[in-house]
Amino acid sequence: LMVAFEAAARAALVQLAVMPCALGLALTMSSAAPYWQSAAAARSTPPEILKAIRAAPWRGALEPTPSSSSAAGPGGLRLESMEVVEGELPADLAGTLYKNGPGRIRIGEQRYGHWFDGDGFVTALNFAGDGTASFRAEYVKTERYVAQELAGVDAGIVRRGAWTQKAGGALDNAFRVPTNPGNTNLLVVDGRLLATCEGGLPIELDPITLETKGDFDFGGSMKSFFAAHSKIDPFKSRVCAFGLILGPGTPDINIMEANADGSNLVQHAHPLPFTTFVHDMGVTANHLVFMVPPWTVDPLDTLNFLAGVKAYGTMFKWTPEKGTWVLIADRNDLTKLHRVRLPEAVSLYHIISAHEDEVEGARRLTLNVARHIGSRTKLESSFANMYDAFFEEDQECEAWQYTFTRTSAGASAGAATEWSYASSTKVETAYPFELPDVNPGTFCEGTPARYAFVNALTGRDGNNGILDGIMRIDLRPPGNGASPVWTAGAGKFAGAPTFMPRQRAQESKSSPMVADGERDLDGYVLTYVYCSTTHTTQAVILDARAIEAGPVAVLQLPYHLPLSFHGTYMEAR
Repeated sequence: LMVAFEAAARAALVQLAVMPCALGLALTMSSAAPYWQSAAAARSTPPEILKAIRAAPWRGALEPTPSSSSAAGPGGLRLESMEVVEGELPADLAGTLYKNGPGRIRIGEQRYGHWFDGDGFVTALNFAGDGTASFRAEYVKTERYVAQELAGVDAGIVRRGAWTQKAGGALDNAFRVPTNPGNTNLLVVDGRLLATCEGGLPIELDPITLETKGDFDFGGSMKSFFAAHSKIDPFKSRVCAFGLILGPGTPDINIMEANADGSNLVQHAHPLPFTTFVHDMGVTANHLVFMVPPWTVDPLDTLNFLAGVKAYGTMFKWTPEKGTWVLIADRNDLTKLHRVRLPEAVSLYHIISAHEDEVEGARRLTLNVARHIGSRTKLESSFANMYDAFFEEDQECEAWQYTFTRTSAGASAGAATEWSYASSTKVETAYPFELPDVNPGTFCEGTPARYAFVNALTGRDGNNGILDGIMRIDLRPPGNGASPVWTAGAGKFAGAPTFMPRQRAQESKSSPMVADGERDLDGYVLTYVYCSTTHTTQAVILDARAIEAGPVAVLQLPYHLPLSFHGTYMEAR
């Protein structure tokens, strides 16, 4: 009865949100979030969680999804026909958008130790190309998720995470490896849908039903973890990947390439300069590029982890004296790795794009990154307690461009060459941001990507404390201080953008890229918008060429989706 009452209450609020008023104007919902003031919310939400959400309604998007899936098999959320409440679905949009993120970051009243420890939850929004769309969502059925479902809420947290201790104290955590939540990104390899995260192998899902099939290890030959931001090079039809190999000392970074179908995996491990967390990489025609920040763990501190006293992720510290290092791997020979130390310590999670070219007879490599503005320690503290977090500008990113040149290591003809640091330039944007995305058809092509789409912290309409808008940034220095931005209005928080290319004839897909960035904008940007007033989510489609013009189409979900991280778009074949 309570579930039925809550569903009816949400449905009524959704109708109010879209119902025209007597004067023919759309009813404007306030940011007071009526759902979170309702008796239904009070009955279904632990008091401390409810108090936190009422103080900052965007936190409602952290709540566990109302999935009906069970540990025994598939269930999840599904809508055979999506309701379009504004505009029309583009006829040249045919394919499936997959997104991944933490479906829950608490078990009952017990919170996971970090946002990144939440259980993976994958959504699939399918566009038929005829003006209709359908939706499906499922938890990633990892061993830890299944164990938790079987144990129930009263058992507490039953598996150790990278930042989270399981119930039972040090003895029950000692010598237990953190589990893989499969919650960060998605990669399509030869029709296989892979959920990726830093702490384990990729997890294969059925691309239609989202049913979990199990770990995917590239034929059993992979000897490391598989990082969240492994990528596909569409021009060479190659899988480009990396992952850490943990051991008693400083970990190695294992750099990998495989054919587009996952066969013939080539890999080589190189020692990292220190124990750290590498999240992303840049891909060019000839190189794989990594930026390694000094967010480090003292090897002696790992004894506390092994003894079960502390979770591994809680031991990271900012150590700027160790410097930020750029690792440049030769794709033609993965045993070759160049190491360049930057002149200052830089913190980041994401590389936006990379490319290389010739300038005055020298080889130049350019790396665009989303660089943290302020303290990494402050940022991670917020991630560790999301229900109390309130993000400010210094916890988000600026766009920076780094360049490196290749110089001769010796005077003799044919001598080996090395890369060296050349310059760094801040790229102006209207707002700080995170979670960048680019047209996947441009990210490693010879002509550099000019534009990227990011999740901006605008503070418009009183929407404070979390990323809330979609912004297009110009990656060419000096950038654009008046970057085009779209926001959804008071009490509505746009999440991470994902680029979706327009459906084109096969022959046009191989046409040369237009140098001024036109190809970068040949598509649409989708964002899931959390509506705190109704505790529901909308899927909003923006034209990449004119995001500031507002939605091309808006689809309404009858429930909310938790905040997601990254995704991928698979065009219909």
